[in-house]
Amino acid sequence: LLSTEMNDTDKVVKYVKDARKHNISVEAPHVNYSEFKFTVQGEKIYYSLGAIKGVGEAAVNAIVEARDSQKGQGFESLDQFFAVVD
Repeated sequence: LLSTEMNDTDKVVKYVKDARKHNISVEAPHVNYSEFKFTVQGEKIYYSLGAIKGVGEAAVNAIVEARDSQKGQGFESLDQFFAVVD
């Protein structure tokens, strides 16, 4: 539901509150774990990079592509993130 409604902030807030009410962890967006849509990693839901206002799909695709090029290590620092993301 979160990904299908990610353009409706009010609904996203409602669903996140409901998830937390049911002890489901909804984490902030994270460049090492989040995708364009909401992502499940283990017992956590990571906020969608695409649901952030002003962040388009092309920007998210560039972040994910750069992250994937790090051979599963993700970004170790902000400097590395800026150096790798085009």
